[in-house]
Amino acid sequence: MSKSGSLTKIEVWRKTKEEVLLSMDKGKIDPTEADRILKFISTTLKMVSTIDDLGRYCAMLEEKFPILKSTIDSFRLQEEEKLDSAVGQVLDKLIKGGKLDTASLLLEEINKIEEIPQKIEVIKHRHPQELEEVYGKIFNQRK
Repeated sequence: MSKSGSLTKIEVWRKTKEEVLLSMDKGKIDPTEADRILKFISTTLKMVSTIDDLGRYCAMLEEKFPILKSTIDSFRLQEEEKLDSAVGQVLDKLIKGGKLDTASLLLEEINKIEEIPQKIEVIKHRHPQELEEVYGKIFNQRK
């Protein structure tokens, strides 16, 4: 999706910086390593331009700096919760619009899918207008 969720570059910077500094305070990494990580993030994060890029960037950070795993996992959970909310709101919108059969068929189809992003893709193809309206309410930024 090309929508940008509330997970912004600023939030990634703020939370990863916090994690690096806490790790340094706890003795998990030394100040030189903390400086290297923060310098890397501050110079590379500005190249991210879409939510898809941001997702890939976070995955790369987790691989390159395992110390950030818990922070990156919390980003993923936060975004999954918002996507899950979008699924429910699209179904509610269809039901309120009197499209019970459509909502029922969609629910049946997406219940066969485990990953929330794939559920969103199904909805995107079947009900793009409803999804667009829901995204406007759930996600506070667009890209």
